[in-house]
Amino acid sequence: MGVPPGQYLGLSYRGWAVASESVAFGLRRATPPNAIVFGVRNELSGGSNLITANYLDSKVARVDMIRMAYGCTINLQGAGVATSCTIRVTATRPNSAGTPSSVVSQLFRFQSPLLPTGPIPMAVADFSDDFKGVTDLRMEITNSVVPAGLDDTTLAMSVDNLSYKTYPKA
Repeated sequence: MGVPPGQYLGLSYRGWAVASESVAFGLRRATPPNAIVFGVRNELSGGSNLITANYLDSKVARVDMIRMAYGCTINLQGAGVATSCTIRVTATRPNSAGTPSSVVSQLFRFQSPLLPTGPIPMAVADFSDDFKGVTDLRMEITNSVVPAGLDDTTLAMSVDNLSYKTYPKA
């Protein structure tokens, strides 16, 4: 893996790591060399991921999520191999007082051959209009295909080209 991304283009990325092209990845990134990665092992150890506009000194009030490239991998003898999965993205939208008032979610399905022979392209999908005006975004793998005999705790989701529009605080 690599270092946590921290703050990037107006948002804070917590719990994610940056995977570089030098890592045996299993997915062809939308824009090499990097993608952000969060693994099941992180979740099992009590970790979570968060992409947020709510952090100290943030200048962003809310975000319209547009699209992302994504996929899942599982570790096979030290190398990432693409595997099918479903990722649930959940976001919080504040009310007019600025406190969280509603939660929206959307499922993204990634399809991979059972045993791919090399890196496969990440899927690209648009967020629904429900993801306009959000402040916090979380992602989790809700379903996956893990070939028999492999350890599902090495399962990880990868995200690249997260596209969004930010709105400044007043």
